[in-house]
Amino acid sequence: MSPSPSSNTTCKRMKPSPMECLNFINGEYTKSINPASKPLPILSPSTNEEIGTVVLSEEKDVESAVQAAMKALDGWKNRTVKSRAAIMFKFHSLMQQHAGKLSLS
Repeated sequence: MSPSPSSNTTCKRMKPSPMECLNFINGEYTKSINPASKPLPILSPSTNEEIGTVVLSEEKDVESAVQAAMKALDGWKNRTVKSRAAIMFKFHSLMQQHAGKLSLS
């Protein structure tokens, strides 16, 4: 499952304006597996104002990400070179098509 470039970003805007940067594991945005984990504030270097937060990943979060990546690798390595190249060219095309939106994220 791949996220739509226009509907999902790594950092999601929170109300009213700060952003919350989450882990992207196995096709989903997730907070830390440990519910007691506190997010790290992101501070503006010019104003020292909090402009967002980033999740602090722990060992179990990393293990989960590595396991998901290993599963994804199985599907990827079984594709032909031509198939992988087609996916990468499509990705490149989408990046160029949405460069303006991506630069705002």
